[in-house]
Amino acid sequence: MTMQLITAPELEPVTLADARSFLRIDTSADDEILQKLLTTAREMVETRTGLALITQSWQLKIARWPRSGRLALYRFPVQMIEKVTARDSALNLIEIDPSEMHLQLANRPHRLCFTKRGNSSDIIDITVDFTAGFGSTPDKVPEALKQAILVLCGNLYENRIFADCASNSSLFPPACERLMGLWRQISL
Repeated sequence: MTMQLITAPELEPVTLADARSFLRIDTSADDEILQKLLTTAREMVETRTGLALITQSWQLKIARWPRSGRLALYRFPVQMIEKVTARDSALNLIEIDPSEMHLQLANRPHRLCFTKRGNSSDIIDITVDFTAGFGSTPDKVPEALKQAILVLCGNLYENRIFADCASNSSLFPPACERLMGLWRQISL
């Protein structure tokens, strides 16, 4: 199974002005680095929580038809399924009709459920193109997640010379972990 980002968000959930205010920076000298750190912080928060904060397009590929007839979509919340295709053993491309599936939104992760297919054992792979995110504007993103981005951005900004990527836990300050904890999915 592979997940690939197809279209990144058009904007960040936290503005440069918000970051400057939060970090008490009065000049625009570090705007370029701050903008990059905001993007990095958003990506880190999304990866740690399994969320898509601002609307973005994803593609899921799996090497067989799901035995249970359900596929978990590991970016939350899913807004819509764009297209589902499959290939059979003869490498014919099959577009799955929307009437043959439905999106189950009751749980996290959201699941794409398929109706029974007579020839599903002949399917060698399946591709799902979908859109995920809280919305296309920052006001749709929960405040706790925006605060987590600001805290993480501040940590990255203050420690950019000494950042040790091997020590992953030091990149997430305790306040950031608590803010993300409201949204993290815990597997049992």
